[in-house]
Amino acid sequence: MTHTARLPFFQLAQPSLQATINLSATVKKSALGARLVELVHLRLSQINGCACASTCTGAT
Repeated sequence: MTHTARLPFFQLAQPSLQATINLSATVKKSALGARLVELVHLRLSQINGCACASTCTGAT
């Protein structure tokens, strides 16, 4: 299995990435609560095959 270099997202899509980060912060403050949102992020990372599924969201 070979690994490819990660794209520099902050450089390539800074406005879009910042909007995504802002959306995430807003959702965490919603009635759903930060804990449920983090569980959803973790599950999406697992579904998407994220290599850092447990560290992307701070879960252990």
